[in-house]
Amino acid sequence: GVDSLRYYLISSPVVVAQDILFSEKGVDDVSKKLLQRLDNVLAFYELYADTIDKNTPSTPSKDVLDTWIVARLEETCDEVTKGLESYRLDSAARPLMSFVDDLSTWYVRRSRDRFKSDDKAERVKALGTTRYVLREFAKISAPVIPFYAEYLFGRVKFASDKESVHLEQWPKYTAPSKKVIEDMKETRRLVTTA
Repeated sequence: GVDSLRYYLISSPVVVAQDILFSEKGVDDVSKKLLQRLDNVLAFYELYADTIDKNTPSTPSKDVLDTWIVARLEETCDEVTKGLESYRLDSAARPLMSFVDDLSTWYVRRSRDRFKSDDKAERVKALGTTRYVLREFAKISAPVIPFYAEYLFGRVKFASDKESVHLEQWPKYTAPSKKVIEDMKETRRLVTTA
């Protein structure tokens, strides 16, 4: 797809005038590791989204996984913003892949029981956080994967949002909690070791 090709080229050395040996496998990897994973997260969210009010933003959750994924989103937004402001498109694009990996393989997998929970408050927290993350991710990924970002935003936006992700303001975030991110890195290292 066009977004896979665009991401592949933008995140490659070709944007800094270096040679690149084009690889269809590289484009396929982007499609699988970025767009398909993101699409799986969206599909999983939509599977349970009808159990909550989709037009009301949820209050921020204090759950450790929710706090961590929001901190990772803030960290990613900061990296993307710095890359774009310094005209380093490759530096702006690369953090997106890493974030989607964390979102899919760590956050959603560890939160599955929360999505299915009989406790409505717990389910609302998990779904609300996921929607917030997907909505904000659509905004920061729009310069790199514009077509998928538009699709994603259309699926998770609120009625009060603008018609297109490309009409939205660039997100402004507070500095991410380094402690939350470092604690989760250590937890993941321990889980991998075990």
